[in-house]
Amino acid sequence: MPTTSPIPEQPRVLVTRPAHQAEPLCRALEAAGFAVLRFPVIAIVPLAPDRERLQHLGQQRLLLFTSVNAVDGFLRLVRKSGVAAPFGVDVAAIGGRTAEALHEAGFRRVLTAPLPYTSEALLTLPQLRDLRDEPAMLVTGEGGRGLIAAALRERGVRLSVLPVYRRALPDTDPAPLQRALQRGDLHLLTITSGEAMDNLRHLSGPAWSDLRSLPLVTVSKRLGEKARADGFTAEIRITSASDAALVRSVVGWRQQTTTNGHAHER
Repeated sequence: MPTTSPIPEQPRVLVTRPAHQAEPLCRALEAAGFAVLRFPVIAIVPLAPDRERLQHLGQQRLLLFTSVNAVDGFLRLVRKSGVAAPFGVDVAAIGGRTAEALHEAGFRRVLTAPLPYTSEALLTLPQLRDLRDEPAMLVTGEGGRGLIAAALRERGVRLSVLPVYRRALPDTDPAPLQRALQRGDLHLLTITSGEAMDNLRHLSGPAWSDLRSLPLVTVSKRLGEKARADGFTAEIRITSASDAALVRSVVGWRQQTTTNGHAHER
């Protein structure tokens, strides 16, 4: 069984982001005094261009992007198909990192969902309430919750969906995770989607029961409720999906744990 008390001076945090996106968060945690176990639980697989839909990009009143992966996949498809990127079209981003990626790509008018950077938050933007009978395109991954598309169509938006990637189970070696648990050298988990939680359960195998006894930082009330339903028994902290917010929540956990009487190991 893993041990959670006392925590060491450099607690070890499990980061489950896709491998190509994990480093900024990992470096920020390390700069804040944490050790990091990198354990990617989602792989991002590009999709082939849908040239028919790409031909209509410039006709859209709004393009909505659900993640940085959606921005990256969209730009790759545009380059591959030879279609001109519609940098003059209004775009909306589900979170701060996605908005930054759109600005860096060259989009000039970028709307950003308010905290906590969820589908529900994106749908509260006033500009999304003025789209009845207007064409809009949702740029996203295959699958997902479908909440944004359903809500916009209910509002009368002429919405098309452009999937630009799919999520897959990566070939992540569970041995480092299992060794860390056996040593009692894992103290906190970060999980940022329901699919990541499901994949972690699959990839961790028998270690899943031990993982569920560790504190968890996640990014929505919905995911916190899922974690409880999946058997997590320790503290669950809810924050937003940005790297800065995740780091603040992890630091807050360490401060609270120390204040509550758990002395650091030396």
